[in-house]
Amino acid sequence: MKLFYTLPSALLFVTGLSSPLHTNNDYYPVDLPPPDNWIAGPRIFPSQVLPNGGFHADYDKYNADTWAEYVKSQCEHLDGRSTISFAAINSGSSPKCLFWFGYCFGVPSTPDDYKRDVNPQSAVQGSRAFTTLGQDETFMRLQRQLN
Repeated sequence: MKLFYTLPSALLFVTGLSSPLHTNNDYYPVDLPPPDNWIAGPRIFPSQVLPNGGFHADYDKYNADTWAEYVKSQCEHLDGRSTISFAAINSGSSPKCLFWFGYCFGVPSTPDDYKRDVNPQSAVQGSRAFTTLGQDETFMRLQRQLN
């Protein structure tokens, strides 16, 4: 009888299907130290961006925190697992001015999934990242080691 109860739990762990436990309001800040010039790294960008998971807005319409909340709310509607939001100079705009950008990813993230953008032509600032992973990154690191 014990096997009957432990087998489904073991299958969820082995297949990585922890997402049935996901609820839409359990995002946690990703610990990214200052300065706030972070962008998504190659593990999650662009391959893990959800369909319709990219956002932009005029710089004067938001601040870093209100834009991060907007992106996070959009990600909740898409059933996303992590977000990044930041201001940067849009390379295609003329004149060169700041815009807000945000992305919603289909996988949880850790600080290792982000990198600094120190290019002065991009002028990345106001970065905020959130994940459904929470403060316990053990499972994510274990999953990476197994892959």
